[in-house]
Amino acid sequence: MDSNYPIDIHIHKLLDWLISRKICDSGWINDIKTVREKIRHALEDMPEHKDIVQLLSGSYLHYFYAVQIVNILKQTEADSKNIFGMYGSNRMKDWQEIIKLYEKKSLYLAESSDILLKNIKYEIPNYKKHLNKLENTKSDYKKRIEEYEKSIVSTNKDIATLKKQLAIKGDHIQQELKDSVSSLPGKYAEITNQIKDLVNSVNYYIEYSNYVLASPLELPLLQHLISKGNSTAFEFKYKRAPSSIEEFVFHIEDPDQDSTQDVIDWGDDAIDWGGDSNKDGEEFEIVLESETKLEEGPNSDVAKGPDALSILDSPELRNLLLDELYEIQSFYKINIAENHNSDSTSISIVKRESYDQSLDKISRTLAALCDTQLVYLQNIKHSPSYLEKILTLYNEKFDALEKSRLSIEVLGEKIIATDADIEAFLPKLKTLVANTQELKQYLCDDISKRYNGRSVELIGKIE
Repeated sequence: MDSNYPIDIHIHKLLDWLISRKICDSGWINDIKTVREKIRHALEDMPEHKDIVQLLSGSYLHYFYAVQIVNILKQTEADSKNIFGMYGSNRMKDWQEIIKLYEKKSLYLAESSDILLKNIKYEIPNYKKHLNKLENTKSDYKKRIEEYEKSIVSTNKDIATLKKQLAIKGDHIQQELKDSVSSLPGKYAEITNQIKDLVNSVNYYIEYSNYVLASPLELPLLQHLISKGNSTAFEFKYKRAPSSIEEFVFHIEDPDQDSTQDVIDWGDDAIDWGGDSNKDGEEFEIVLESETKLEEGPNSDVAKGPDALSILDSPELRNLLLDELYEIQSFYKINIAENHNSDSTSISIVKRESYDQSLDKISRTLAALCDTQLVYLQNIKHSPSYLEKILTLYNEKFDALEKSRLSIEVLGEKIIATDADIEAFLPKLKTLVANTQELKQYLCDDISKRYNGRSVELIGKIE
């Protein structure tokens, strides 16, 4: 009746099951050393045969493979067979002896059970772990590439913002800044015309203050610019025109004379990808104290140094001019607010329109004076260290950009190498799984023969 029931054995208990039923000896581990040594010696002299090569490519050469090798040798060593059916080939003798040693005390069953358990418990999981590690490494490389690509987009935005602020179109930043600084007189001429257009607004402010206050308020800079234009700071400060002007010479070192200023040094240091970039494209602010100092007074009628600068070009007078414009702007804002709260008469409507026009002109003049590009160019002209800071910022952005691109290239190469490792490793895992499943079936069939053909099931997944 029992012969009809299958024999179910858990793989991790298989070896103990074989020993407990006296099929295998508990001291098998010592006996197998002799067999392994003979196998090592026999492998040194093997015929060239594709089936043997395939068997030897397996993860571990065990008894069932040794039987197949003997069957192959019966073909390759057939010439050495004598009339008694014995083989004179040393190869055949070696492997036949190995088979006999394996079959003694069913040593091969003990070893095969041990191999099966190790493959399921350690070898296959380790192979899969290594494969997962390769896949995770590849995924990590891809994520890092995405981060660097985002960094490139962000850095390009920063560079575009900086170029826009400086009105730079190409990559020769020093030369373009030099050309841009030379355009300042034209910008000053436009602003001077805007200021001259404020003549009625300024006169009304002065007349109004004269009417309301005991002593009228003055806007000396605006009045001077309206009447005499953008003269020298000397003429405004000392109320007389200079006899001559020693023109302030602006100098940016020519890139052709010293190429090191405009060359980005990428360095040999490791790449540092810290998150420090201007991601929103906001304006860059470089804070720098003014390096231009005005002399206390002239020793002659010659305008030189800071006094030779035009009013709009003078860092000291610029702040005074802004104060006057903000003052008159506030005046018209207050008057507009008061008119809005008064009765809507024809006179108040006319005043309101006049105030609105004046306020609009003043606001546009202030916007022109505070234009980001104009302020940059003025700071560059009056402070060499300011130019150096801009060049440093500009080059740092290109430095980060190039390093991101190089990193993407390196990571791309690593992904290709990892793909090659995965492609080479997958067949090894598949071979190990197939060989383990095959070994499991060999054991099932062998044990089944020992129990009159009863079905044998070794419980344990091979994945």
